[in-house]
Amino acid sequence: MTPLTFALDLGRRGTLVLPCAGTETLVVPIEEATTDATIIRGWWRKWPAAIPATPTGAVTGLVVISVDPDHLAPAARVWYEAHRGVLSTTRACRTPRGFDYWFSLRATASPCRVQGLGGVSVYSDGAYAIHWPACGLWHQGSVQPLPPALLSLFTPRPPVAIPATPVAAAAPQPRTIPQLPVEQSAATEPVKAPARQVSGPYLGDRVADKTLRALRAAGSAGLTRTQISALLKRHQTAERIGTALEHLAQRGLAERHERGSNGGRPAEIWRIAGCEKSE
Repeated sequence: MTPLTFALDLGRRGTLVLPCAGTETLVVPIEEATTDATIIRGWWRKWPAAIPATPTGAVTGLVVISVDPDHLAPAARVWYEAHRGVLSTTRACRTPRGFDYWFSLRATASPCRVQGLGGVSVYSDGAYAIHWPACGLWHQGSVQPLPPALLSLFTPRPPVAIPATPVAAAAPQPRTIPQLPVEQSAATEPVKAPARQVSGPYLGDRVADKTLRALRAAGSAGLTRTQISALLKRHQTAERIGTALEHLAQRGLAERHERGSNGGRPAEIWRIAGCEKSE
């Protein structure tokens, strides 16, 4: 099955489809996800090597827990070993870095915001997940409801209070459904477009994970922000890379150094914490 036929099959089954190319980057806005076969065929004529993806969160009722076993933080490894049995009960897919576990979103966790662990990422509202089986990677099982044991990964938003409709005493009035104020209605909140963006502890974000791997590979030589951007194939903004570096520094995983430049502005060099360059 080719990625195109896989995408068309998803659309026939009512699953929203998006084209993803390059380093797992969407080539259309996330709001344009569709099940329309004509639009899907048009995308794949324009990007024949694209891989199908699906929005996660309240828009589809799906969440995906992604695990990178080779880069788990100590706390994340303990969590993964304790929850492997629960994760294996749902649809599991091999990815280039590890495994994706697909769950349907329970009402108690929707909508939600992600709390991440290093090496464990959760994709929900405003994010998307890639269908790696379209590339021939291993997969098994079917999507199951999110079990209670995994609800600790989510923080439900406070419910919106619905004001009671006063009943007139003079005469019976037709029953009406009260309308929520526009600023409080969950249905009117725009879907956020950033690709695979998560909140909570920053080490669950792939930008921070990739930045940390790049610094480890560079060793004592260190890297500038420009070099890090080039290694990430410039698919991330300097602002996101800068934010990732600052969060890594706050957690004691990266350090900023300055290198003189003959009277000019000192160059900013980033290295793994405790990795001093030998002279």
